[in-house]
Amino acid sequence: MQDVEEMRFFNKTFLTYQSILGPRIAVLTISGGAGIATADAMSNYGLKLAQFSPSTENRLKEVFPDWMEVINPADIWPAGMMHGYHHIYSLSLEIVLSDPQVDAVFCVSPAYLHPAQDELLNITDLLNQAATNHPEKPVAVWVYGPYRQEFASILEKPGQIAAYHSPERAMAALGALYRYHHRIKPALEAPEEKEPFIAINDQKISRVKEIFSTVRKQNKATINFPELGEVLQSYGIPTVSTIVADNLAEALAAASEIGYPVAMKVLSPEVTHKSDVGGVYLNLNSPAAVEEAFKKIKVLELNQELRIKVLGVLIQPYVTNPDSVEVILGSKKDPVFGPVLVYGLGGIYTELFKDVAFRIAPVNRTQALAMIQETRSYQLLLGFRGKPPLDLEALVNSLLKLGQMVVNHPEIQELDINPLLVMPKGVLALDARLSIEL
Repeated sequence: MQDVEEMRFFNKTFLTYQSILGPRIAVLTISGGAGIATADAMSNYGLKLAQFSPSTENRLKEVFPDWMEVINPADIWPAGMMHGYHHIYSLSLEIVLSDPQVDAVFCVSPAYLHPAQDELLNITDLLNQAATNHPEKPVAVWVYGPYRQEFASILEKPGQIAAYHSPERAMAALGALYRYHHRIKPALEAPEEKEPFIAINDQKISRVKEIFSTVRKQNKATINFPELGEVLQSYGIPTVSTIVADNLAEALAAASEIGYPVAMKVLSPEVTHKSDVGGVYLNLNSPAAVEEAFKKIKVLELNQELRIKVLGVLIQPYVTNPDSVEVILGSKKDPVFGPVLVYGLGGIYTELFKDVAFRIAPVNRTQALAMIQETRSYQLLLGFRGKPPLDLEALVNSLLKLGQMVVNHPEIQELDINPLLVMPKGVLALDARLSIEL
């Protein structure tokens, strides 16, 4: 939810519609451009254009001009000019609402005159009648023009129709309605699993406690590699091999040991996002490249605006997979709810797209999967534009393990695994940061 206004439209949507059968939306419009804008908006919120059934296409062809193709979004204005706007709108609504391949209908209606004076375009009655005839399918309306408020006040009836002033607001709200009824609610109502959590070896839990105790004695609140790598691996979260180098000689030796190409990252307690300060160098394929990258990272200390201390660098294998997706797994301790898990699109896009979902830890398998499905980027995991599907099971397991970790170790204040590389087979944590209570 982006702002208070969006929250208002969410509230209106959930109060108006009891449910939505699925993500397939039919669009009726009198403007081709408005239909395109609506289609663009719905793709951002997990909704999609319905594919009309052959029966629906044939029935619409009977009233559409011969030259006009029947597609979704359906521009009904030419047919309205031929047969009467009200008649065509009412008929089109009934046809698409009767289509089993349509889960909801979104209408586009202008309001350039006061509804009381606009006999041509005032379709409030027929819209409400359609909603009454098909209560199982939401009928939503984008109203635009100077009299949109007046139009909406007449149109909106409790439990029947909601009006919106943009396709983005409408699709965000309808998308939330769909996600709630098909992902969140089923997860909440799912029967308790016999073995909801992943068992962690007691010795490994004890080892993590030892690491935290040692760090506390050093009066450090932040845990970095290699200790952090051991923490994650103790809970079964695969982590990229990492060597800490304090100087150039150690960096060169580490690169030689790991094997080229390598990645180099700044090690600094003040730096949360390494790439933001120029502290990440990838695909270094020679000693000369390692030396140049090391020097560039060391001079970050001299930048008065950054005010950071460079403790050294992390040397890792350069891992790349064109079929993979970078995600973020994390947790933050809330003063009321305790540890709250976060999942979303990761890498450099985390803060740009803010495509994330939250749950109170721990989570079971059903809840973890629903959390992943809640995000818009979920489609990337299923295989996108010819790419293979990714290892969803390994990702779900990582969420389960992370939830167990933050519950078993309440001293964890914040943990970010970003990015976690999700591949066709397996996952791999490439970077992480953890802070604990002192």
